[in-house]
Amino acid sequence: MNMIIRIRRSIQTSATLLAIPSALGLALLSPISLSAQDAAKTHTLFMGADIFVGTGKDLYPVTDVAGNNWVVDMGGKETVIAANKGPLNIKVTPSLKLTEVFADVAEMKSERGYTFDNDPITRQSRALVTAAQLNGGYQAANNQAQAAVVAASAQQSAVNATSLAGGAAIVKAGGIATAAAIPADVTAYKSVSLDLSAANAAAAGPGRDLEMGELKASSFDAMDISFKVSSGRPLSNPYVVVVTKFHPKDGGQGAVQNLVYAKSLNPIGPDVEGIHLLVGGFPQGFEVVDSQLHLYNRGEEVATTVSAKRVPLTRDEAFEYVKIEYVSAHKGETLSATPVMGRLPSDLPAQIAGGKYRETLYVRVSKEGLAADAFQDQSCSRKVDDPYVQAVVRAIRFKPALEKGRPVESVTPLNLAQLKV
Repeated sequence: MNMIIRIRRSIQTSATLLAIPSALGLALLSPISLSAQDAAKTHTLFMGADIFVGTGKDLYPVTDVAGNNWVVDMGGKETVIAANKGPLNIKVTPSLKLTEVFADVAEMKSERGYTFDNDPITRQSRALVTAAQLNGGYQAANNQAQAAVVAASAQQSAVNATSLAGGAAIVKAGGIATAAAIPADVTAYKSVSLDLSAANAAAAGPGRDLEMGELKASSFDAMDISFKVSSGRPLSNPYVVVVTKFHPKDGGQGAVQNLVYAKSLNPIGPDVEGIHLLVGGFPQGFEVVDSQLHLYNRGEEVATTVSAKRVPLTRDEAFEYVKIEYVSAHKGETLSATPVMGRLPSDLPAQIAGGKYRETLYVRVSKEGLAADAFQDQSCSRKVDDPYVQAVVRAIRFKPALEKGRPVESVTPLNLAQLKV
């Protein structure tokens, strides 16, 4: 197993990231032997995002996403905040992160789109249906009026044909319509002549005076995002967060707003999965300034091929970065050494589960954060006589002990069973 402890330390400025590659030179790495495995790029330093959500003035760190709802940590208790209930306050803090977990995001497309109800094609189709209904009504009225004219004409012919043989008596008896009724029917027919002008107006809809291209541009109210994703290390509880900066249509270049969208995903593994997101809620005709995709697993952000300011690091470079940040963040403080990263043998978890290696050990840690021998007592008088344990301990790397902010050698307790794998 290639990782003992997952770490995530945050720095609020991207300038620090830009300075890191030059700081991770061979001079800093000289205390550590560079094996072929150590030289591989095992970690990724990247600019991620920490998300905080709340319904009032208090904001809470996001630990998960359930469907489209946020799960936050409220004083150690996970609480669901529904995304569609009431106005939410959302804070997105750029954060420099280091991780050993990496996902491949390929064929990503991110462009403006439409919600279903606002899609110009949908609107046009609905208008055409309305026009067809109007047209059908006009046609029915036309057919009825024409049938009345035909019937009236037939009656007129009948009156003419029988007038020489006492037609007046038939009319008086009510056998057929009188000739005087015919002009009224003809007038009714003419007044119901088929007029498609109303239908054409309905088909054109509110954009009848616009070219279709202009109509489409003015109707954008969503982001249409698609990509393919896979991960060599399984992600059992992933979710994605999309942060889009945009200009409202009439807001001018200075009016920049943010829209944050989150969605839980199915587990991600080595097989490529296609993801499609339609993110609504934008004002019509908005213009995109920037759109970023962030992938998380169990609340921890995962580096991807689309992560901002991504820098692949070897294990040694990653360890040096951790130490640089640790020392700079604790100036003047006195702290004990703590394990931070390393490589566990694949069979160690099973042996611990079987009851072995549960006792607390004491380890000599150099000021560079490297472990030496393990002992059974804090005075380091009784060395652990187990080559397997010694090999495990020496593979662990520590944040060194600090004395008034300066790294120093130390002896630190270590319990292998309590390490997070």
